[in-house]
Amino acid sequence: MDPMTLTLLVLVLVMVGFFSGKLPYALVSVCAITILEFGGVLSFREAWAGFSDRSVVLTVALFVLGGGFAKTSLITRLKHILNDYKGDSKYAIWAILGAASILAVCTASNIAAATLIPVIISLCEGNPKLSRTQILKSSGDMMNIWTGTLPLGMAAGTFMLMNSMIENLGGVGTFKIMDMTIAKALPVAACTIFQLLVGYKLANTEPHSPLKEFGIKLPELPEGKLTTLTDFQDKASLALFAASIFGMIFVSVKPAAWVPILTTNLVAVVCAICMVLCGVLNEKEAFGSISWNIVFMFAGLLPLSTALSNSGADQAIAGFIQSMLGGTSNSFVIIAAFFLVTVILTQFMSNTAVGMVFLVLAAATSLNMGIDPRAAMIATGIGSTVSIMSPIASPAQTMVWGTGGYNIKDYVKSGLPLTVIFFIVFMLTVPFIFPATPL
Repeated sequence: MDPMTLTLLVLVLVMVGFFSGKLPYALVSVCAITILEFGGVLSFREAWAGFSDRSVVLTVALFVLGGGFAKTSLITRLKHILNDYKGDSKYAIWAILGAASILAVCTASNIAAATLIPVIISLCEGNPKLSRTQILKSSGDMMNIWTGTLPLGMAAGTFMLMNSMIENLGGVGTFKIMDMTIAKALPVAACTIFQLLVGYKLANTEPHSPLKEFGIKLPELPEGKLTTLTDFQDKASLALFAASIFGMIFVSVKPAAWVPILTTNLVAVVCAICMVLCGVLNEKEAFGSISWNIVFMFAGLLPLSTALSNSGADQAIAGFIQSMLGGTSNSFVIIAAFFLVTVILTQFMSNTAVGMVFLVLAAATSLNMGIDPRAAMIATGIGSTVSIMSPIASPAQTMVWGTGGYNIKDYVKSGLPLTVIFFIVFMLTVPFIFPATPL
């Protein structure tokens, strides 16, 4: 089998494996690069280079930092504030939506959901004015919309992952750490205002199916304690988490001559190591905080982009997509197409899998069209976070589904207006900020 045919076949198998939800991402990724190496499309070094790629190393460090942050007193204080809230129901809902957004930005939507769902259930049981069904769906939507808006938590490494994909395809990565923030700022602001004023009212106040208890229980803490950490460890964890974020932002925008030794990876890795050295996380907790399935998926898809370039399959894909777009290089058409395709697909498949696969396709298509890949990749990356119209669109929505007693109509009713608002504001801003200009 010739290299191009084999690469395209592997790409199809990867998409089927990821989108089916039946196989672990790690297994699919490792099988893909093994086939490509066996078929001679990739050398041994190229096939397994993803595991030492800077974006993958950064991802591992960020998982550890997130695990340490989740143990701090800040999380418990937030829970207590929500549990003790006795004010007007509208302001209580606003407080919960704000907490959902903050946690999603600092960690990820699934971590925010796991943290807040037990709190929301407890809060609603003690307050007849609050609807568990209404608040869970509204807060779940905010978690997804806000994820990746700031370079915090897992989103801090997004720009580096995108640059690695571009470079593996023979291009030059020009993403900066704040680019996704710039692109998402106005759409997210518009959606947040809508959700606070009108959106939460669109969610049903009564369940349409039996409510299920959430599987994760809040940890028991000693009387009067806000965390299992010592005072020193608690402060150290918060300080290291903050230092990693500000350090990565500084390093990514500094003139190279200022601090030539520091890199974004080094900042994150050093802070993660210090988390363990300070006793915030022990060895088992540090390794347990890492989602190895996601790490293997990242490490497996990066060599796939190299295989697309080596075999010439990227040109075939680019030609097909360009023909579907009518041969246009118009920024509005390209950005709208990649955004809408990603948004639609992610309602039926894992948003993580859809986002990763289409980032590779967006980069390959843009480079072969000779245009700045940032436009299509931003549309794809951000589109995959607007995963709010079905219970399988993202882990956060899956968690919310059973505990709130919804049906599909409920999801569309509350999720569609937010999606439309996001798309309109996105299209009025991003094509002007990140146009698909010729390289």
